[in-house]
Amino acid sequence: MKRQLLGLLLLCLASITHAQPQALVDSLLRVTAQPVHDTIRATVYAHLVYHHRYQKEKALAFGETGLAIAQKANFTRGSYNIYNQLGVVYDLSGDYALAVQNYMSALEHAVLMQRPDLIGAVNTNLGLSEWNMGNFERALTHYFKALEQFKKNDRGVDYIHNTYNNIGLLYYDKHDLAKAEEFNNKALAILDTLPDSYELAAAYTNKGNIHSNRNEHDAAIAAYLQSYEIHERIGNNYGIGVASFNIARIYDDVGKYGLALEYALRSLDARTKTGDRTGSAGTYVLLSGLYLELGRVLDGLSALDTAEKMAQSLQSKLLFARLYKNKANFYAKINQHSQALDNYKIFKVYDDSLKLEQTGKQVRELEVRFDVAQKDETIAKNKLAILDQKIKLQKQTYLAAGLSVLLLLLVILGLMWRSRYQYKQKELLAQERLKERQARIEAVISAQEAEKTRFAADLHDGMGQLLTALRISLGGEQPEKSQSLVEELYRELRHLAYNIMPQTLVRKGLSDALRELCERIDQTDKAPRVHFNTFGLEQRLPQTHEQLLYRVVQELMTNILKYADASEISLNLVAADGELNIMLEDDGQGFDPMRLTQSKGHGWANVQSRLDMLNAEIDVDSRPDRKGSTFSITLATA
Repeated sequence: MKRQLLGLLLLCLASITHAQPQALVDSLLRVTAQPVHDTIRATVYAHLVYHHRYQKEKALAFGETGLAIAQKANFTRGSYNIYNQLGVVYDLSGDYALAVQNYMSALEHAVLMQRPDLIGAVNTNLGLSEWNMGNFERALTHYFKALEQFKKNDRGVDYIHNTYNNIGLLYYDKHDLAKAEEFNNKALAILDTLPDSYELAAAYTNKGNIHSNRNEHDAAIAAYLQSYEIHERIGNNYGIGVASFNIARIYDDVGKYGLALEYALRSLDARTKTGDRTGSAGTYVLLSGLYLELGRVLDGLSALDTAEKMAQSLQSKLLFARLYKNKANFYAKINQHSQALDNYKIFKVYDDSLKLEQTGKQVRELEVRFDVAQKDETIAKNKLAILDQKIKLQKQTYLAAGLSVLLLLLVILGLMWRSRYQYKQKELLAQERLKERQARIEAVISAQEAEKTRFAADLHDGMGQLLTALRISLGGEQPEKSQSLVEELYRELRHLAYNIMPQTLVRKGLSDALRELCERIDQTDKAPRVHFNTFGLEQRLPQTHEQLLYRVVQELMTNILKYADASEISLNLVAADGELNIMLEDDGQGFDPMRLTQSKGHGWANVQSRLDMLNAEIDVDSRPDRKGSTFSITLATA
């Protein structure tokens, strides 16, 4: 049950899917070979760790390389992503102590970023690893910390009900059914207000399990039925198979064999559709007992034979144990005691093997707990040594207190002077910021007025002349010339409309609009070669965001064409982990970035104003003594 939660608990890189895993991995590897920014390279390596999470050695190698890049670039978010992914790798391979170690490193970076959603996510992962090690109290502590963080911001709202559900499952694992029910009800209180979902159905399944454990059969069936109906409405055959099996099991326990048979057959049908062979084999085992209770001995034997064939192909010890135990009971009830004894002996072999494996697992868990305890003891000793050092320093501080009193008056006078100086500096800074803000507002107004002036001039100089010529031509007898003027008028209209608002931006979004802009520049005579690449931007941004970003890139591109004397321009869009990075590079003449803020024109102020509206950041990398300039824009999209 815990492992089924992993996909919900580990907040990995959201843009990665399993649609074409090898093709995506190949694409990611190609990106690592390209001359891209270190932040992009680190992000790509985080994706590679995620995609190889079941291939431990490869994942660890990618993680080591990615961490080195992220740390060199002081890319805190990149380090967080990779540490978190490495924790997943160790968790999946059963190295829970190492998983905790990497999650703790991820937690440090999440705290540095002051991101409650990421702090909550990594605490959720820590809770799962501690749970796997049997450290229930530590797991609960992490889950409650995650809950506290998720409640602090809007990004964590979607995870609150999952956290309640996980806490309920943990209490269920501890056999504290009262607490399990309390948190299951909290999860349901949220989920019942949302549309039907797999999470809602799972919460009702957990509720049914709690009632079933208490032998509250009617309440258990009611909860399982709600889960079944939700799975039916959302068309989830896997969930239908599980829910109907649980209903059949309860009806079997209370002796309602007809109803039990009906739901067992529904479970078999749903599990067959999803290819769930293990679930189907278990359903056949249940059916054999139901057929026997209903007097259909031949049907029961047929179900057992089918279950045995499926168990042999699956080689599941647990399934074999259940199968042969059921066969022993079956033959005993029809008075074939010799066959019943033979099957019981086989059952005991598999049952003993399972118990031995469980004992081995418990020993390994104890070893892990011992390792963790030793590390905790080392940490405690280190803390004690630090505390001892603090006490020694405190004693030295007391000895120096007498001298400090003598210097106190001088310090107070100095602080008063410094405070007065800082106050004046703050006033000056506030005035400068006000001037800068007014300048940006003036830049926006000026840009808008300039755009209106240019638009009026285009209409007067281009469209006005063409319309006059067309009017004269229509009054004469030169239809070919009129046709040519109409076509030129149409081209002028299209060019004018594109300058006002590219229709590609309105209809298809930012990526396609920027691609079209690059292609237009690329097709212009004597223009530099323009390369455009995009990765991960699968969903559209709000229309206002797209328009502002398009105008910013258009302004930067115009400046490069005017002043850089470049032969190559590269525009890259990368969307990952709730952020969009736009990188514009050229191989032209560099410049001093300070010239941008000192310029008398409104172009750079207009760029800054638009980015401020988006809460976006821009980084300029250029020097006058070298070739090439880089503009990097970062924007949160989630």
